Amino acid sequence: MYEELRLLAIAIGNRVHSSKFGLQRKQLNNQQWADALKDCCLRGIRGALTQVLNPDIAINFITVPYHARIVGKDKGIGSNELMVDRWSPQPAPKTLSILADVVDGSWNAACGVPWSASTMLAFTDIVADPIAPEDLCLKDFKCGLIIPLIDAGMPSEAELGFYYGVEGHPAKFRYWNSSEEDALAPTDMTAVRQTRLFLDLFTTETYESLALSIAAVGPLIYDWADFARFYGAGMELMSLVGRPGITPGFGGYVAANQKTDNLVSTKLILEGAGLIVTNWWNEPIDNINLLDRTYAAIAANTPLHDNLIAHLSKTRRLP
Repeated sequence: MYEELRLLAIAIGNRVHSSKFGLQRKQLNNQQWADALKDCCLRGIRGALTQVLNPDIAINFITVPYHARIVGKDKGIGSNELMVDRWSPQPAPKTLSILADVVDGSWNAACGVPWSASTMLAFTDIVADPIAPEDLCLKDFKCGLIIPLIDAGMPSEAELGFYYGVEGHPAKFRYWNSSEEDALAPTDMTAVRQTRLFLDLFTTETYESLALSIAAVGPLIYDWADFARFYGAGMELMSLVGRPGITPGFGGYVAANQKTDNLVSTKLILEGAGLIVTNWWNEPIDNINLLDRTYAAIAANTPLHDNLIAHLSKTRRLP
């Protein structure tokens, strides 16, 4: 199954990049541009799936609506809030489930902020007896794909590519329309004052819960060198990995009260690059459902992760 998922990720990464060429903003407003970019990426995804998969494989294409991310199923949002499009002949002997955020960081993309948006996809195994979408957890996904959505001319076409990782195998950066790949690796810095940290406190439903999240991570401010929260989650987390000639920009990531679907594809890539992914209490997050909240602590190496956990483990669990 490894090779099948790897080839699928490569085909989609190449096709999405190719589909964006010729797309011009012209007189489009921000929302029209974001919609055009999303449609373009969807065409690339569907074209690659048609190219690579056997026609008798059904596809559950799953997205999580924005309001479901904010409110969460513990506030009355149920599994029917997952949007599932089934692309297939009926009946189909096997099914592939794909979790998608077609334009993660859509507002940044709409405003033309470079290196801030991406297409995020995660794939299950192709099986005869698929898990119902509402029951899927992080552990059920076996391949992650992050495709940076970069404005034309930044960087050059020769540098375009995408990140992918298949469970149990090293994660890679694959160059667009090329067989060339680079292995991904985290920073080798171990001192807190030498590295930077992403704080992601965005998805909270009230000012009170946001204030609690900020208070919970307050002690980190005194120890870590620098903070940021600017990109979509996909590009934030890909800044934790580097490749030959490109040094990782950040050494750690902390998410408070965040929705889990942002971490599915990225977790597979980060772990494949050697990073450590847990919750604030140093527990695995593999069994978390797509609509559950996540308190993620991700770091480049054991010393940095231990420092994160030392700060966060005494924090009470937020509502």
